[in-house]
Order: sequence, then C-alpha cells, then structure tokens
Amino acid sequence: MRRFRGGPVYAKISASALFGTVSGSAVANVVGTGVVTIPMIRRRGFSGNFAGVVEAAASTGGQILPPIMGAAALVMADVVGVSYLAVISAVLVPAIAYYASLFLAVFFEAEKPGISAAEGDEPIEAHDAQDWINLLLLFGPIALIVWVLVSGLSPAVASIAAILMLFPMSLIKPAIRRHQWKLIEALAEGGLAFDRFHVTSPVCMPNRASLRTCRMPSGHGVRFNGIPLSKRNVTFVELLRDAGYATALISKSHL
Repeated sequence: MRRFRGGPVYAKISASALFGTVSGSAVANVVGTGVVTIPMIRRRGFSGNFAGVVEAAASTGGQILPPIMGAAALVMADVVGVSYLAVISAVLVPAIAYYASLFLAVFFEAEKPGISAAEGDEPIEAHDAQDWINLLLLFGPIALIVWVLVSGLSPAVASIAAILMLFPMSLIKPAIRRHQWKLIEALAEGGLAFDRFHVTSPVCMPNRASLRTCRMPSGHGVRFNGIPLSKRNVTFVELLRDAGYATALISKSHL
C-alpha cells in the first residue's frame, strides 16, 4: 500500500479493524494504533483533523467487526438467545459497508493536491521469521475462539481453550524460552487480577438486583464466572484466584 497516496491511511484502517475487534475499547484502539499511524498519515500530506477523524472512526468500527466484535457478539448471542454464528452473520454486511465507506473517503481525500505517494527509493523493511511467529501468536487463539464458538460451545469454554493454547505457543518466542518463569509470573498476575475482581463484585449487587427486577439477565450477557466445577459449585474465577495465589507464592520464592 505504500505506493498509493492513501497507503498509510488504508493500513491504519486495517490495523484498527483487527485491533478493535479484540480489544473491546475504542479508546484503547486509538491509543494502541494511533500513536504509530497518525504521524505516518500526516507525513503524506493529510491534515491532522482528517487523520484524527479516520483514527476515531476506524477504531470505533472495530466493535462491530466480526468475529469477536469486542465481546459484543457474545453479549448479543446470550441476551437475544440466538447462536453466535447467527450474530456474526447478521452484522457482517454492515461491518463491510462501514469500512468500505472509510476506504472510499480516504480515496477521495487522497486526490487532493499536496498528498503524494511514497518515494520509490524509500527502503522497505524485510520481514523475518519472528514477524510470522508474532502473527501466529496473535491470530492462533482468535481462530480457536471463533472455531469453538461456531461449534456451539459457550464463550467460557472458548476463552479457556484459548488460554490453554497460549501456554505452549508462548514457548515459540525465544525470550520466553530463555525466561520461562515469566509464564508463572503472568499466571500470578492474572490470578491476583481475578481476585481483585472477585473482591469488588459486592459493589455490583444493587445493579444485579435492579436487573432482576427488570427481568433482565443478571450476568450482563456473559457469565464469565458461572462454570460449576464441583458439587460445591466452585466457579472458574474462584479456581483462577486460588491458582493465582499459589503461583504468586511459587514465583516469589524463586525470585
């Protein structure tokens, strides 16, 4: 795309679409991709206002782009009572039309004077094996989540499968192979984060009561912690909390 006048903007729209569909936050999308792409867009001759508008529009559109849709697809499927495949099939055409309109807006804006394509003598950075490994680490779990959801299993099962898939895949990176205790530290941080979520859950009780009064689902669409694992009805969140404490103790004893 670097040979086109709007090349950086096209790349920016594509990056925001991919990042936004998994981030679940338009603001995080802008922060994650805009710091890199907005300066590139302005160097080509586009105005700062246009660069910001495209960044905001493309980042927000990630919330309606299948397959993940920033968890919106999972909430819609649970609330409406239809399958996940039906939700992403219904939203596919509007999402394509949304991003097609952005590409057209960039195409016409790039025809204005003062906007040029990249110079022919600019070097192109070659891709190495690590770039392909990073792509595999990014899209591998996403593909597994989509496959599990399309198969008819619950979102909780899909998330657990993706987490389990990341453990062996993370060893592909040389930095993780050299420092394998980073995995234990990540488990500890994740367990403590789940514990903080568990501690703050009583704050949500009035909200949950109001939802029950209005005959709305009390799990806000996705029941992240509603997987019974034993006769005592131990949930997956509680299991992760206990595992987090254990891994935190183990990791600290080896640091």
